[in-house]
Amino acid sequence: MIQKGRFERILDPGNYWVWAPGLEELKYSMREGVFASPWADYLAKEGRELAEQYFTIVETTDLE
Repeated sequence: MIQKGRFERILDPGNYWVWAPGLEELKYSMREGVFASPWADYLAKEGRELAEQYFTIVETTDLE
């Protein structure tokens, strides 16, 4: 969930009823195998502990 342009949290699969001003919902399929999001770098760096709960982090260089 993104609120007013700031990352708030990752929701586990399920149904939720959430209301907040400026709330933005981003949905991604876990079947894709790759989390392609503008928030991916942020989570890998700033929210590393949280990201490790939900993803396997693989870091490569620009040449890989």
